[in-house]
Amino acid sequence: MTVSLPLSLSLSLSLSIGAVLLLDAASLTILREEKKAKKYITDIQFSPNGEQIAMSSGDGKVYIVDLSLSSIKLVDVGAKHHPALRVDYSADMSMMRIAYQPDRLAYYNLSDGAVEVNPMAVKDTIWATNSCPFSWNTQGKKCFL
Repeated sequence: MTVSLPLSLSLSLSLSIGAVLLLDAASLTILREEKKAKKYITDIQFSPNGEQIAMSSGDGKVYIVDLSLSSIKLVDVGAKHHPALRVDYSADMSMMRIAYQPDRLAYYNLSDGAVEVNPMAVKDTIWATNSCPFSWNTQGKKCFL
């Protein structure tokens, strides 16, 4: 089970295969339920502004749920045979960093939907969270997931 708390005090729980519940933290009433992933959810991150939830999945994709518009955007950076393990938002919400097995990082531009193939282009990016191993923050040191 993965739990994240944004400023709005919502709570998200990763349940069974591909299912995620969004609960009101005060009353524990279900605000939303999503089951879009084909496999298990590996990580859940709220965006820095609390308006989106990014869910990485064992199917190699990241699902971005827009809480205000009730829409889901699919992020696919081509890791068809590898699970997406962790996901981080940049502090300014322009980029997303996705960790894949085996020991791979992908960078996704949230504004234009392009995959950034040059890691040097994002090395000075300030990240809101640091859950991805093998990032500039960890300097390639092995982290336990």
